[in-house]
Amino acid sequence: MMAHVLYAEDDDGCYTSVELILRLEGYTISRAKDGAEAVEVARNLYQLNDLSLIIMDLALPKLTGLDAVKKIREFAPNLPIMALTAYGVGSALEKCTQAGFDFYTQKPFNT
Repeated sequence: MMAHVLYAEDDDGCYTSVELILRLEGYTISRAKDGAEAVEVARNLYQLNDLSLIIMDLALPKLTGLDAVKKIREFAPNLPIMALTAYGVGSALEKCTQAGFDFYTQKPFNT
């Protein structure tokens, strides 16, 4: 089975850039445009055993990335979740770790 990635990102430009990279690497990708949608899509894919990774922006509408990860951790405690955000390192990294993110990467990034 091909690895399935959920990318929670409200900015179309950021989403398109990451989507292109993931598709070129052979991943299947789903998108959520806000934090609440990310929780629901993650729950559905996780129940189908069809989710390998979540990449999440922190500044999402309806529910922040930090709050969304806390909800996702309730049903998917071991699923890898990566923060991909424009926020600087430091307190944001600490907040991500406390919320349940496994990885933290800043935008923009080089491939």
